[in-house]
Formats: sequence, C-alpha cells, structure tokens
Amino acid sequence: GSRLGVIVEVNCETDFVARGDVFKELVADIAMQVAACPDIEYVSPDDVDPAMVEAERAVQMKMEDMLSKPENIREKIVQGRLDKMVNEKALIKQDFIKDTTKTVEEIIKEATASIGEKISVRRFVKYNLGEGMEKREEDFAAEVEAQTKALAEKAAAKKEEPKKEEEPKKEEEAAKPTVAISAKQVKEIRDKTGAGMMDCKKALGECNGDLEEAIVWLRKKGMASADKKASRIAAEGAVAQYIHAGSRLGVLVEVNCETDFVARGDVFKELVADIAMQVAACPDIEYVSPD
Repeated sequence: GSRLGVIVEVNCETDFVARGDVFKELVADIAMQVAACPDIEYVSPDDVDPAMVEAERAVQMKMEDMLSKPENIREKIVQGRLDKMVNEKALIKQDFIKDTTKTVEEIIKEATASIGEKISVRRFVKYNLGEGMEKREEDFAAEVEAQTKALAEKAAAKKEEPKKEEEPKKEEEAAKPTVAISAKQVKEIRDKTGAGMMDCKKALGECNGDLEEAIVWLRKKGMASADKKASRIAAEGAVAQYIHAGSRLGVLVEVNCETDFVARGDVFKELVADIAMQVAACPDIEYVSPD
C-alpha cells in the first residue's frame, strides 16, 4: 500500500561481500525488521540520548513506589527499568522476526562469522505516510449546511442583480462568432496537453480555433485550478524509495495527495518514483521548498 517505507544502511568491509546474495538478504531482512517494529528509534542502546536517559532516571527515582526503598536498591531497580526502556527502542536488541529465538544482534554476529567480515548496521530512516500531518476531519452535516447556505446566498444575490446589466452581456455573446471545431483539432490539442476532450473543445472555441492560444488557455486554467487545490489538506499518498545501481545511494520520499483512490493510480505512482529519482540525481538538494 506504500504507506510505510524504510531505508537502512548496513556496512561490511569489502565491495565483494556487499554484492553477495547472503549479505543482500541480510540487509533486506534488517529493513523488514525496522518496518515491522514501530517502537524502534535507534540502532543500538549506545545511540540513545544520554540527557533523555538522565531525565527519565530523575523521574523514576522520585516515583512513589521508589521513595520507601533504600538508596542503593532504588538505583538498581531504576537502572533495570531504564535498560529495559532503552533496549525496547534499539534495533539490535529486538527478537528477529524470522526466528524469535534470536535477537537481531545475534543474527548479525552469525552473518559476520559466516561471511568472514565485520557487518554492522549504521543507520536507518523510516517514513509513515501522513505522520505528524494534520488530518482532515469530515463533518458531513456541517458540510451540507455550508453548501446549502452558499447556494441560498448565491440565489439571493442573483435576484438582487438588475436585469439591465444582463442584456449587454447577451448581446456580446450573440455578437461573438461561432467557430467550427473539428475532431482533428480536438485530438491534436489533447495529444499535446493531455487535457479532457470537452476542455480542449472549449479552449479552441474560446480562442477562435487557434491551437497555440488554446494551449496557453488550458495551461492558465490548469494553473488556476492547481492554486485552488493547493490550500486543501493532502493526507493520503505514498512513500517510495529509489535505490541507485550498486546500492550505494538510497532515497526515501513521501508524496501526498487528497484521496487513496488517486494514490493507487499509475500516474501518481509514476510521479512519486520520478520525484525520488530526482532527489537521488541532485546531490545539493537539502529540503523540499524554500519555505
């Protein structure tokens, strides 16, 4: 469903080993392990922030169930709790998903012994689709009420408009010459722009059959439509990865749209793949937008 993506970097000593099937399978298994464990935050317990641990230690030492115990006993109990908390968020301390009798750390040690080179997990990145994003809340009753109110206001405003102002407009429309639009012209502009048949026909009519002007008209219409849609909340979409040949460069990108229906479409999937490849191809890119 492209709702969760993981990229992991696993190091060995030589390129020869990195190209081997055993190493590649191990890397794939570790990536799957990261994806399967939502609580994982770092590779090893050594990677945890010491300040966070000390802050948690201070909280634990002052907990009600600790206050009645001797100082030395409290320290041991709290240290045990901290070790458990830290290990639960460390990748290498997790039970291996393919064999729960072993930890990921033990699997890596076995692979090191089998291959004959040191293997270590350096880092990983994990994206959950829409994580941290404002979700659209659907209130159908309020939406219907708002639409009804808007229609009523529009109808009232239309009644208040003087009829005399409509007459010149009708005369202008009548004076505007009708241009015959052929199917060939519509097909030609559709091939060039990818716009819908009715939009192409309307564009040609508005531009008196001029193909180039019609293309500009469609472009402006599309940009205006895109600007209107830009303010909407896009909480669906896809997480995609691009791994360059040789597996020496990897990109993970999240692209959002408004509906799951669009996210499943081939056009959207191709766009996401192209954006991931674009990021990989541009080494100086650091952020999405100047904002």
